[in-house]
Amino acid sequence: MIEPLPPVSATKGHIQGLNGLRCLSILIVIIGHFFLGEYSGISSLGVYIFFVISGFLITRLLLAEAKETGEVRIGAFYWRRLLRLFPVLIVYMIVVVLFAQMHSIPAPLIEIASVFLYFVNYLKSYYELAGTQHVLPIGVLWSLSVEEHFYLIAPLFIAFVRASPGKVLAFAIVMIVAPLLIRVGYVIQWPEWSNTNRIYMASETRFDSIAYGVFLAAICELSPEGRIRKAISSPQALIAGIALLVLSTVIRDDFFRDTLRYSLRGIGALLIVAPIVFSPRLGLLQNIANSPPAEWIGKLSYSLYIWHGAAWFFLSNIGMTKTMLTSFAELGVTFVLAVASYYLVEMPVLKWRNKASTRRKGVVTNSVAA
Repeated sequence: MIEPLPPVSATKGHIQGLNGLRCLSILIVIIGHFFLGEYSGISSLGVYIFFVISGFLITRLLLAEAKETGEVRIGAFYWRRLLRLFPVLIVYMIVVVLFAQMHSIPAPLIEIASVFLYFVNYLKSYYELAGTQHVLPIGVLWSLSVEEHFYLIAPLFIAFVRASPGKVLAFAIVMIVAPLLIRVGYVIQWPEWSNTNRIYMASETRFDSIAYGVFLAAICELSPEGRIRKAISSPQALIAGIALLVLSTVIRDDFFRDTLRYSLRGIGALLIVAPIVFSPRLGLLQNIANSPPAEWIGKLSYSLYIWHGAAWFFLSNIGMTKTMLTSFAELGVTFVLAVASYYLVEMPVLKWRNKASTRRKGVVTNSVAA
C-alpha cells in the first residue's frame, strides 16, 4: 500500500520516506567501511544523503515552528539538539574509554574533548597533516562536528529573518556557493591539502552538503507547486541524482575531486531525497522506503553511525585480524551495540523530550534527526 505523501510546505508532521533514506545512507556508510577495502570512500555517498536529510528536516521544522508560534525558539532548538546527540555520545565515550583502559590503550583528553566540543573534524585533519593517527575510535564523528558548526549559524539566521522563506533560500544559495569558492582557494593556495581530510572534513568546505537540504525546505515553503520544486522532485530528477553520484565517482581529476565533486554529490543527494519524499510517481520506491525493515534501520541510523566507528577498535584489540569473516563480525557487533543504544538510551530520552515538548505545545516528530 502506497503511503500518503507529506504536505510539501513545512509542517511538524511525520515525513514519509525519511527513515528509508536514512536506512539507505547508513547501509552505504557501513558497507563501504566494513566490506569495500580500498573502495571504502564510497561510504561518503551515504554521508551526503545524511547531510541533505539533516538540513531539510531541521529547516522544515524551524519554518513550521515559525508558522505555528510566530517565532523560532532558539533556546528550545539547541536544547533539543543537546538531548538528541549527547546521551548516546556520553555512553559511547564511556564504553570506549573503559575498554581502552582495560587494554592499556591511552585515552588522550584532546580526543575526548573533540567529541563533546565538536572539533573532531579539525583534529583529525591536523593529525593527518602531522603524520599521526587518533588513538580512540572518534574518526566517524567528524560529520557531527560539521553539522553542529552549521547549526550554530543557520537557526540563528532563520530566527533573525523571522523564517522568511525567500531569505532562507538566499542563505542556502550563499552557503552552497561559498564552500565551493573556499575549496578552490584552498587547492590553489595549499596544493598539499589536495585529497586530504583538511578539505574533506573542514566545516567551511562542507557546509554546502547540508545547505542543499536547506534549499529544498525553502523551495518547498516558498513555492510548493512551483516548477523548481516539481522538477527536483520528479522521477527524472532521481535518475539525474544517481547519475551525478556515479559521474562524480568516475572522474578522477585531482582539481575536480577537491572542488566540484563535492558540489555534484550534494546536488545528486538532493535529487535523490526530494523525489523519494515528494514524487507521486515513485510508489514502489516509497513503499520500500516506508517498509518496516527500512523504517527500523532508519530509526537506528544515528546509533549505527556512532557505534560502527568502534566495532573494529573492539575486535582488533581482542586479537582479531581483518578478514571478510571479521567484517561480518563488525557488522554484528555494530547492530548489537546500536540496538542496545537505541532502546536503552535514545528512546527513553526521546520519549521524555517529546512529552516535555507536547506539554509546551511544541510537538516535534521525525525527532530522530531533529
